[in-house]
Amino acid sequence: MSYKKIMGNSLTVVIILLNIFSILLSAKMLSGFEKTKIAGYILIGEIVNFIICNIIYAFTGNGIPVEVHETSKWMILFTILPINIMILFCPLAYLINKKYFDEISSENYSKKMIILVFLAIIIIIAEIIYIKNIQLGITNFSN
Repeated sequence: MSYKKIMGNSLTVVIILLNIFSILLSAKMLSGFEKTKIAGYILIGEIVNFIICNIIYAFTGNGIPVEVHETSKWMILFTILPINIMILFCPLAYLINKKYFDEISSENYSKKMIILVFLAIIIIIAEIIYIKNIQLGITNFSN
């Protein structure tokens, strides 16, 4: 078995495990809601994050060879998707859960929501830079 095949299979397993973990963590953050609502919120969160990841990825294509940009797209998207779920969606879900069950005041809720939005903006900017660097590394490695 070749090195590329072993690494590809290992990376695929890690990405699948990351995605499963992010879904389970999301469910944990939404505990207290009915199972159907939890599933719905997770599905909405996944879709929104997938759209955000695609937008982030679209900003990274400038100056990258088209074949590298297109070839690496799905591997990078399915790697950053669970990370974004864990970093962005899970804290948001936890905060919404606390607010829904009146475990946090409206003032604290608003303050924490502002912090989460600010954190999301910083993370998105960092991801654009990081993903661009990944693609540049792939380009340099393939040359």
